[in-house]
Amino acid sequence: MRYPRVDGPNFVTAFSALIVKVLEDQQMRSRAGQVRAQLRTLIAAPQTYAKFNAGLFAPLECLEQPRACAPAMPAEPFLASPIAVKGYTGAFHAGPPASAADLRRAPGVRRAVKAWAYVMTPQSSGSEERTSCADSTRVSACCRQARPRGSSAGNARLCVRM
Repeated sequence: MRYPRVDGPNFVTAFSALIVKVLEDQQMRSRAGQVRAQLRTLIAAPQTYAKFNAGLFAPLECLEQPRACAPAMPAEPFLASPIAVKGYTGAFHAGPPASAADLRRAPGVRRAVKAWAYVMTPQSSGSEERTSCADSTRVSACCRQARPRGSSAGNARLCVRM
């Protein structure tokens, strides 16, 4: 690799391009770290909710306002702040709803699901950033393709462990 001459007129342009590329790479790594941290937080909230409710998970709105789905639950939210990372779009995919028999095992619960997945997709399609997700099996992973397969609401197994 040839480096531009320090005393040449193209040095500033070449050096500026190099610095911009380095800064973009650092921003991308930073956002990827933020995504992983947000997904770890998201994994903990439904797991805690499930411990109180016979292993059933809650839709996202029930984690933010637990008494809306289970009046006997504490008023404090399981998920205090929304899951958001600049440059990413998040989507919650609820799995199959809990059956009437499942809801009888968890007294006071009005709405619950058996599985869930949360997918965070980069907003810019041309970026090198990857789609990441977390699901009810405590998996936090990246997806190989830009859009995860099986994105129907009934199928919460969207994540592919890398």
